[in-house]
Amino acid sequence: VAMANESHIELRYATATIHDAFVPYLNQLMDDLGFVCAPVDPHWVSLVPKDSRVIEVAGRIPQELSKKCFTYIHRSMAGNIDAKREFLREFGCYLEPKRKTLEGFNKTISDKIFSMLNNANIRHNNVIPGDKNYKAVIAGMSADDLERLYDSTYDLCLTACMLLDSSRATCAISAVEAKF
Repeated sequence: VAMANESHIELRYATATIHDAFVPYLNQLMDDLGFVCAPVDPHWVSLVPKDSRVIEVAGRIPQELSKKCFTYIHRSMAGNIDAKREFLREFGCYLEPKRKTLEGFNKTISDKIFSMLNNANIRHNNVIPGDKNYKAVIAGMSADDLERLYDSTYDLCLTACMLLDSSRATCAISAVEAKF
């Protein structure tokens, strides 16, 4: 039996035999998808996201980007720099029209995101010597270091989306405060 709500999924097993046979496979699959299996009792497992920010952001961005947000799990995409680069490019396209609003909430985060999008071989080719966008530090990075940089940029993009979403709450509170 499976039950779902907005923060987790619960699975209940009829017998311990099903549980023992199924849970090891479920643990691996859920780990790859960014979830943790949290046992509730011998016949019941709750599936909880490892990173609740992904759940929060995915519900507030366009569906196609949302699906990719769920697949950007550092471990399961490990080593796939091209896929990460493409996803960050798409995320940047989503954030670009919201840049001024984001700067109003946190200019540092906005500046870091767009600096990486423009200078870390995401939007522009920054690794070919002689190109006007060439960045020696990016060109000289190991694949692992570049991937960690992309993962940090992804983390900032998630944070940016949460900040942008907070504008609704901020506006509602400001409307009440204006009446004080």
